[in-house]
Amino acid sequence: MSATGADLTGDIHMLATIHYKPSTLPLVLPYVELIQSEAAGDPNCLRYEILVYPPTDTLVVVESYKSKTAIDAHIAGPAHTKYLEECEKYILEKDWKFYSKHS
Repeated sequence: MSATGADLTGDIHMLATIHYKPSTLPLVLPYVELIQSEAAGDPNCLRYEILVYPPTDTLVVVESYKSKTAIDAHIAGPAHTKYLEECEKYILEKDWKFYSKHS
């Protein structure tokens, strides 16, 4: 596991666990879905899944990209930027972990 993914090579897999303020998950999900739509059109995105457990206002995003550079470009994209502008105020805790695939 890597805290930033900078030390990994090849396909990079990221698990982002985000805990939101109570009852805010329905407000956040449309923005996360926009990020997912943007990722679907990115040839460097191999996987983007949104997992939720509504009673806890928590979501986990499972992402796979062809490189760390591709993840950085994704995070700098318009949908992710809009998500941060609109939803950062609802975040209580976030944890991003990066992995590479075991051969």
